[in-house]
Amino acid sequence: MKKHLVAGGLILLAVFGQDHSEAHAEKQGSFKVGATSLNIRHNPDIQSEVIGSLPNRAIVHVYEEKNGWVKVSYNGKTGWIASQFLYQSVGQNTTQVSESTRQTVTVKESGVRLRTGPGTGYPVVGTAETGKTYKELNRTNGWVQVQLTGGRRAWISDTYTTSFIGEKPASTAKELSGRTFIIDAGHGGTDPGALSFNGLHEKDFTLSASEAIASSIKQAGAKVIMTRNSDVFLSPAERVSFSNRLTADAFISIHYNAFTNPGARGISTYYYTDGSDRNLAADLERSLSSKLGLPMDGAKFGDYYVLRENPKLAVLIELGFLTNPNDMAAIQSTSYNQIAADAVTEGLIRYYQ
Repeated sequence: MKKHLVAGGLILLAVFGQDHSEAHAEKQGSFKVGATSLNIRHNPDIQSEVIGSLPNRAIVHVYEEKNGWVKVSYNGKTGWIASQFLYQSVGQNTTQVSESTRQTVTVKESGVRLRTGPGTGYPVVGTAETGKTYKELNRTNGWVQVQLTGGRRAWISDTYTTSFIGEKPASTAKELSGRTFIIDAGHGGTDPGALSFNGLHEKDFTLSASEAIASSIKQAGAKVIMTRNSDVFLSPAERVSFSNRLTADAFISIHYNAFTNPGARGISTYYYTDGSDRNLAADLERSLSSKLGLPMDGAKFGDYYVLRENPKLAVLIELGFLTNPNDMAAIQSTSYNQIAADAVTEGLIRYYQ
């Protein structure tokens, strides 16, 4: 979906972490990766062959910079990555939990991923089910290291856990139980939506993201209804009519942005009616900002048909610019949809608390 941008507006650089002091690599030295999964390319070009990938928070050494790309080495591989996804670390802020204050963490949702490190870029080593309790070992940047059976260790996002001193069991109640949401995958069928800089259609991205969002919301206990589950055309009026026929708590429309200036980038959330719609858009914006790390354009008024003509609580989310190579590098990463889905779920939980 296209939207108007003010000419000459400043485009913010992505900030992926909260313990960094520089937003990109400008000289040689060691830097930390701030993307969920960052491709290493053979040459400093978005079209160049991918020869590997870097996990979130990996430490790399920069040898050379060229036109927004830096040459790095990691695990014996040498290649090029986008410099804006690197940050200089100002120190570790992992907190080791002492025995005297050691807590247990209890999983609040089903199928939560256990990873080898504190970030979505690390490999998954298993899943945890609702009500499972672990001993907490360490904490860092929203992740908890827990002890598994047999002395093994893994990391889990603290978004999906409740902590207690001792062995107090956690409630297994689902935060969104009893609620129903309509997830609207934008465009479809004969309406491809925006075209990415590398020739891909918005309609495909909106459907895959919507499916991930629907799955995440269901895990939080809600019922989800999709306006479309396949590549079919629905007019804005048909989408609103679909919404009107159903009893639901909110209507959430998923889109991606595009602009003639390839420098335009970032995420936006839109509302039409001030009040509840605006508050929901703001809560979603905060969650997306904290989890995805792309620049945020804020929660703002949007005169879109699916919002204007919709009597339900309704918001529209633009999950990045398909015309921006850096946004697309994130959007096409293997973990982007899941992180966006978790952020939307978190925003809904925050709004309904």
